[in-house]
Amino acid sequence: MLSLLRSQYTPDKQAVDKENPVLYYVLRPLSFYLTVPCIKMGLSANQVTFIGMGIGIAGCLMLGIGAYWSMVIGAILLILNDVCDVVDGNVARYRNTSSTYGGYLDDVISGEIIPSLVPFAVGIGIGEVLLGSLCSILMFSRVVVTEGYSAKFKAGARSFYKGNGGLWALIYKVGIAVSVSITWALLIGAITDMVYWVLIFWTIMVFCEFIAATTFTLLKAKNDN
Repeated sequence: MLSLLRSQYTPDKQAVDKENPVLYYVLRPLSFYLTVPCIKMGLSANQVTFIGMGIGIAGCLMLGIGAYWSMVIGAILLILNDVCDVVDGNVARYRNTSSTYGGYLDDVISGEIIPSLVPFAVGIGIGEVLLGSLCSILMFSRVVVTEGYSAKFKAGARSFYKGNGGLWALIYKVGIAVSVSITWALLIGAITDMVYWVLIFWTIMVFCEFIAATTFTLLKAKNDN
């Protein structure tokens, strides 16, 4: 079963994953081993997505408590949520059950809404509600800005950023890496009691991503007209 799962990991998918070292070298290999028991238990891709969503919400609640132990547990739960976010795709490809509904759950709810809640939960936990709220609003605004051009954004963003080089390429590459690795940074921050600085860094990066996404979307809209 492992060999089949690995064979379904297409070169195109690998090329996208390689832009995020944490995803490519850690989460994806680990996901293959965790996909096997999910398949043997008869879980569907959507069920794995819902399990991941539950784990992600529990992680946010732990972060909101603000105690040292709850911060560590919350970060671990969010890493498990990241893993589930990869496992559900493996299950869908294995069962050949990919659907628009499943993609919506995975991309919007699990991939956007829950991550947008994390900085807010961190802000509550460490007593920096305004900073956490700002970060969450920026994350959600980034999604809203690109909503009207979502398909074109996904299709053209990589070539746009890389083609323009310089600051745009840097924002894109670092932003992609931060999108998954932030939960690991959060775990390190929780263990070392430096969550505040993780939130500061996260807010700066999200602001840069918001500016980059807005600029791309406006240029795309201008060209389309």
